Amino acid sequence: MLYTEPWNHVLIDNFFDKDTFKYCIKHLESIPKQQDNHTVIKDKRLINYCDNIFTEKFIKINFPNHRPYKSLESVAEVNLCSKNGYYPIHDEAPYKIITAIIYLAPRKTIGTKIFNSSKEFQFEVPWQVNRCLAFAGIDGVTWHSYKHNGNLTRVTFNYFKKYFNVL
Repeated sequence: MLYTEPWNHVLIDNFFDKDTFKYCIKHLESIPKQQDNHTVIKDKRLINYCDNIFTEKFIKINFPNHRPYKSLESVAEVNLCSKNGYYPIHDEAPYKIITAIIYLAPRKTIGTKIFNSSKEFQFEVPWQVNRCLAFAGIDGVTWHSYKHNGNLTRVTFNYFKKYFNVL
């Protein structure tokens, strides 16, 4: 579902189908990761799954004011956030055209905090396992942050479409 305040973002519940969700969890358990860090994922099945959803048509319909680009590359990572971990308010890196954050584990924690262009807190996208928050980064507009307050590690699968050459 598309939301327009304070900036365009899409929420997709049950993002991965059941088989792909199980595959994702199993795959992520098998790779070495560092706590409070981003680990690049090169799994073709997971990247292709996301590519089939986040098409150029999807981008144009939901994010008409996206950053300019000539060609796109798909990148995925797992993000781990330990107890009391925190990532401060930020907008997206300039090379990211689309960002999709899929909540994986634990069952309960804090979601993504959304801010307006004045960096004033607006709301939190509630944490729900297998929920996807997707948006097109806009400099000085798409401010957000996240943190974790539970004992179990907060795990997200992050997918990006980034540009090769900006127009």
